[in-house]
Amino acid sequence: MLEYKLITKEDVLDLKRAQQDIFPNEDFSKAIPIDLTDLDFIEYANYYLVYDNKELVGMTGIYVYKDYLDEAWLGWFGVMPEKRNKGYGKRILTNSINYFAHQGFAYMRLYTSLNDNFDACKLYHKMGMKHEAYWAEANTVGCVDIFSLALQAAPDFRPLNNRMLYLDKMNKIILGE
Repeated sequence: MLEYKLITKEDVLDLKRAQQDIFPNEDFSKAIPIDLTDLDFIEYANYYLVYDNKELVGMTGIYVYKDYLDEAWLGWFGVMPEKRNKGYGKRILTNSINYFAHQGFAYMRLYTSLNDNFDACKLYHKMGMKHEAYWAEANTVGCVDIFSLALQAAPDFRPLNNRMLYLDKMNKIILGE
């Protein structure tokens, strides 16, 4: 059974290792973003290290925008490289989806890049998530890919439609700029 440990300042070593291994193209050396609630557009955020038999296998998280309280955003979802293709990604994602649905969120969304995370995007597609391009902040963060999943019985799927996500501000905090 997977164990989800809420990330605290005491988890810095495991967090840094997970960040470096899962997201090797990102530079987290300037900041270790444990709490995004300092951002005026985030309602709350929690991030978790995921263990299997006390061995770090990945990480996942949730954040909620103040303007979109019925949407859970999956953040920092990833599997340690040596644990990939062993079912951990699907298990962590499924558990995250079930948790968000149980909490009453109407939608789960995430942003990523097809170019940088092609294998993860294949998983999102297999899990029934809908894809759309996000251009609202193309001047500052470029085009990113949004994947969304309706969690509750909704008559119509509601796409993101390029609503503002403040990714530029968030990335500056996350990367310590």
